[in-house]
Amino acid sequence: MKVEWTEHAIRQRNQVADYIRWRFGFKHKKKFTQEVDQAVNMIMHNPNIGPIDPLFEDRPIAYRYVIINNLSTSRCGTRDMNLVPCPVVPCLVSIQYAV
Repeated sequence: MKVEWTEHAIRQRNQVADYIRWRFGFKHKKKFTQEVDQAVNMIMHNPNIGPIDPLFEDRPIAYRYVIINNLSTSRCGTRDMNLVPCPVVPCLVSIQYAV
């Protein structure tokens, strides 16, 4: 299966990655991009892996999704790069795709 990103999806992915870098640092941005790449690779090899999105189940094309949910941090970076403790902040990202 070939994966084609829409311009909108690329913009959203980049915005999320930029926010993660600004808020949590480069290490977490790198982890995010690796997780997205792994999820896309998983979709390419098994397109039916994600559940059908109930919002679009009446459409002729099956829209499915996978969730990246193990992106979290227990330390928050401030703008001056000092690290301060903060609650764990999970980052849930859904990748929606059509089969």
